[in-house]
Amino acid sequence: MWCFEARFQSVLASLIRSFVVPPAPYTREIFTLKDGGEVALDWLEPIKRSVDMYDATILFLPGLTGDSKCEYVRATSLAVQKSGFRIVVFNYRGIGGIELKTPRTYSANNIDDLTEIVGHIKSKYPDTILGGIGVSMGGLLLGSFLSSNVQYVHKYFSAAMLISVPWNLIATTQNIEKPFLNRFLCSYLAKCLCNLVEK
Repeated sequence: MWCFEARFQSVLASLIRSFVVPPAPYTREIFTLKDGGEVALDWLEPIKRSVDMYDATILFLPGLTGDSKCEYVRATSLAVQKSGFRIVVFNYRGIGGIELKTPRTYSANNIDDLTEIVGHIKSKYPDTILGGIGVSMGGLLLGSFLSSNVQYVHKYFSAAMLISVPWNLIATTQNIEKPFLNRFLCSYLAKCLCNLVEK
């Protein structure tokens, strides 16, 4: 589907998916982090897996204000499940109905929470092949992890896909506040993040 102007394209696609994509029957796991913070892991087991198919788990990292209920996350989760793989969506601190338990939120530059989650997944499914999908800020976070010493030493991820990742954060930050339409987006994102802390 095509729409004039990239931001309108995103809005239109989101609206259409919100009506077309069914709810995903996740199983929720609340995970307590070392500092007492909590995150939610929403799991979908594969619908069917052939006997000769290898065990793979895909870790999905949503965008800045996204969670497992967002239409793009649901669509991807259901497609991965249908393909015969397990998927787990990482709902960051304060996101997806999780209350903040500590004064700390989340950041694309800090991989501490992700490191704990990846370790948890590998301890739960030690023989699984781990893949990652990161969208926007989730892609930045996944990219930071992939270039870290943790990944270099342990080789946790066998494959990863980064989608809609802003490669130049300084230019992105400057751009998001310039054009008329971007100011609405910036204002919306700021409001979502403020609501996260005010809950």
